[in-house]
Amino acid sequence: MSMQAVTEAMESLNDLYLEMIDLGGQKREFIVHNDVDGLSRVMNRESKLMKRSTEVEQERLMAVAGYLKEKNLRLPSSITMTELTRVVFNLEDKERLAITHNQLLETIVKMKEINELNQQLIEQSLDFIDLSLDLLTGPVYDSPVYSRPNQTLNESNRYAFFDRKA
Repeated sequence: MSMQAVTEAMESLNDLYLEMIDLGGQKREFIVHNDVDGLSRVMNRESKLMKRSTEVEQERLMAVAGYLKEKNLRLPSSITMTELTRVVFNLEDKERLAITHNQLLETIVKMKEINELNQQLIEQSLDFIDLSLDLLTGPVYDSPVYSRPNQTLNESNRYAFFDRKA
């Protein structure tokens, strides 16, 4: 296998990750607008892209192993791209591999930032939902009237907007 197969696999991964970045932006909009159906659709598409990226990553690993075997290099198949760049002797291949590697790293960093932002937005949404539920059901208050110490929570008075027993 040639180095071209490795760089093509990396470019395919980069393209898939760029699509995931676009989906991450869409996901952010759906989170902000509380559109659960839209969020679900985006997550399904994202899941398919993740599955495809796993397949492309396997192709990349096989291409690296094939390249190492072709060049009679006895290196582990889990070699990093930086290490692979050091053992590539063709200047054009080395340059293309380095450029593709840097593009892929930049894309991964962007994707990580978007995912972290979306995670924070989801956590804030969940906190808001929790607060809303507390406001609707009312927190448990200690009764201003003396009660027996062994009295359970269900027996104590509870102030809420809704009567759960009705």
